Amino acid sequence: MRMKHLVIVLFFVLGLASCKQSKNNVVFDENADQMILYGFATPEAFQADPFVKWYTAEYSNYTPQEDVVSAIASLKESVNVLVVLGTWCGDSKREVPRFMKIMDDAGFSEKQITIIGVNRFKICPEANIHQGDVQLVPTFIISKNGKELGRIEETPLVTLEEDFLRIIGDE
Repeated sequence: MRMKHLVIVLFFVLGLASCKQSKNNVVFDENADQMILYGFATPEAFQADPFVKWYTAEYSNYTPQEDVVSAIASLKESVNVLVVLGTWCGDSKREVPRFMKIMDDAGFSEKQITIIGVNRFKICPEANIHQGDVQLVPTFIISKNGKELGRIEETPLVTLEEDFLRIIGDE
């Protein structure tokens, strides 16, 4: 009987370990001819090569409008964001670090933000991103209580923080 429990515990521990490995996958994309982030990711993925240099530079150099970030912070309850990016894409390399800085400054938790890296075809079946779901990268899909409120696609209309505030403020 003890051996059976040990085997069950071992499978559970191995299962948890494999779940943790399913995030922050860096793979070679032949179409992009480079290593890309593919699938579910955490912000920590951007603290490693080959992403750290561009991510850190954009994050550090961006100064969000404080009054707009404060307004976002006051409305952030029950707001979630799906960030779909291509680490091969110049727009993603510029906008995602800036967006993450806004989220950090507004006090969003990691639980409120889901990050998914896609390939050059803008798909990632492992993360339920299929052809046609996302047309442009990056795409920030903003929802509240499970209902999509709006999207910021590729580049903001005004600024990321102003576009984001407009979307959550219109709700």
